[in-house]
Amino acid sequence: MEASLDNLLCRAAQQLWTRGLLVGDQGLISAEQHRRRYLITPPGLRRCDLRPSELATVDIGGSAVNGQGTLGAPSWLPHRLAYQRRAQMPDSAGRNRPVAATILATPPMTLALLRKRADAMTLMLADLPPIAVVDQVEEDALRTVIETHQHVVIRSLGLFCFGVDLASTLNEIEMVEHAACVELAYEASS
Repeated sequence: MEASLDNLLCRAAQQLWTRGLLVGDQGLISAEQHRRRYLITPPGLRRCDLRPSELATVDIGGSAVNGQGTLGAPSWLPHRLAYQRRAQMPDSAGRNRPVAATILATPPMTLALLRKRADAMTLMLADLPPIAVVDQVEEDALRTVIETHQHVVIRSLGLFCFGVDLASTLNEIEMVEHAACVELAYEASS
């Protein structure tokens, strides 16, 4: 039996927290329930022990659908832009599907590598496509990089990734963090 979307979202939050890729109530995970309705990890709640009943549903603008808090523009903007992109992405079977999940995480090694490369506008990590870097949450800049990159580091927020489902999006976050760890270890040994 397949787990429900709310259970999958809670499990993703716990996995990210356990691996140190999210801390406290930082970050935001979302998944499309149906067209223009998104299940999200709500602001202000620790990610390590979220329960399905604590999740919130928002519309494309970040406004609450189920009575829980509305998201502020900076928090929801990259997610909204990724969903509005509606680009077809290949799933694990090679079929093209629209974006259906987003994660904004705070992976420490990725953020440490970015600090070492303070002027970088792109991070190049082994076996990954280029990772765009933007300085702030600004709609035009984010829209541009989300059209061409699946991985975006927003200096003020963290690493943002999107994909066709939660599992593949979680995998993207983990792959970027692993590549950043390898890169930092290599630089330290050189």
